[in-house]
Amino acid sequence: MGLDLPGTGTFIVFGCICAVVGWGVIEFILWLFSFIHISIA
Repeated sequence: MGLDLPGTGTFIVFGCICAVVGWGVIEFILWLFSFIHISIA
């Protein structure tokens, strides 16, 4: 994977990682809230 454009390549990889991590965190928070809601109710 020769990155001839370090700036663009790094930006794309960083964006993908942020998107995946952000999505995972949001899914985890929603799952946690639903789990707490079900366990309380």
